Amino acid sequence: MAPHQDFSSELSLAYRRGHPVANPQPGIGDNGHTLRPIDVGDVGYISHVHGNFIRMFNVHLEPGVDGQPELDDLPDEFEPLPKRHISLIHDKTPIFKSRSVSVRGISANASGPFLGGSVAFKATSERGAILATPDPIECYDAQHILSYKDHARAHIESWHEFAVQKLGLEIALEDVILVTGVDRTTSWATAVFKDAHLDASFGLEVQYAGAGVRLASEFSWRHTQGALVNSGPTNHHRPSPVATSSSASRIEPICQPFNEICDQSLFIRHIRAKRRRWLGLKLKANGEVDDDGDDDTDSDSGGELSIDDLSLVNSPKRPKFSDCLDPALDFILDLSHMTRISR
Repeated sequence: MAPHQDFSSELSLAYRRGHPVANPQPGIGDNGHTLRPIDVGDVGYISHVHGNFIRMFNVHLEPGVDGQPELDDLPDEFEPLPKRHISLIHDKTPIFKSRSVSVRGISANASGPFLGGSVAFKATSERGAILATPDPIECYDAQHILSYKDHARAHIESWHEFAVQKLGLEIALEDVILVTGVDRTTSWATAVFKDAHLDASFGLEVQYAGAGVRLASEFSWRHTQGALVNSGPTNHHRPSPVATSSSASRIEPICQPFNEICDQSLFIRHIRAKRRRWLGLKLKANGEVDDDGDDDTDSDSGGELSIDDLSLVNSPKRPKFSDCLDPALDFILDLSHMTRISR
C-alpha cells in the first residue's frame, strides 16, 4: 500500500473515528486561493496519490454558492438536499497513534498545552502511524443519518457516472463517498513507517505562537530515519512574521501561528457503496468488514448493479448502547421472568 494508505489503515483500526485523512489540507483552487474545508454533505473521493480528500460538489449547496460548481458542472437533475441539524463538539486530544506506538518521554515546557512542547515515541512493531494535533479540534456530525442514506441510495450511481463521464476521473464506484461528519483543527503533524525500526530518539517538538496566542507555530520532527513525516498547513497563505524593535540595533520577529482557522480535516465519517458480486451494491461505513470478507480498500469494478439490492450501514456503524445500569436492569428482568414462571 501507499504510505497514506498505511497511515489511514493504522489510525482507523486504532480509533474507529472514521477515515483518517493522511493530508488534511483543503487544497488550493484554480484561482490560487485556499479551498473551503471538508464539510458535511460533500461528495468526493480520496486521492490515490496524496491521500487528501477531493470534493466534486456538496449535496446541500445551491449551484454557484460558496464554491459549489455551477449547474452545468453538477450531476444531471441535481437538487440540493435540505440541511438539517449538524452537531458540534470540541476535542483536545493531542495525539492519535497506532496501537503499536507509545509515548516514551515528555519534555516540560510552559509555552503551550500540547504535552509541554515535545514528545518522544517508541514502537513495538515495524509498522505504525502518528497524528499530532496540538490545537483544539472541532467535530461536526450530521444527526439525521437516514436522510443521507436515502439520498445516497438514490444517487450514488449517478454521482459515479458524473465523475467518470463528465469530470473524466478514473475512480471506481467504491471510491465515491458522501461525508456525514468531519473533525477539523488548525495544524497537525503526521508520521508513518513500515518495515522499519524507529530511531530511539524519534520524536516531535512543537513551538507555540507568542503574544498570548496558544496555537502551534512550528513543528520539528527529530531523528526520522525510517519514517515518512509531514506537517501543515504549509506556509502558502501564512501571514508574514511581525517584527518588533526593542532597540535600534535589535529586531526580533514575533512567532506567528500556523493557522487560526479550523480548516484542516483530520477524520471524516462517510457513506459509500460496496460492490458485492452477484448481489448488487451495499452502502457501508469506512473500516467495516463485509459478510463476504472484503475490507474497505477494495475497488473491484466487476459485476452488475441493482438498486433493489442496496443495503445500508451507519457511518461508522452504530454500536449497541450500554452503561452501568445494565447489570441491574438485567437482574430486574430475570427476577420478573422467574416470578411469572413461579405463578
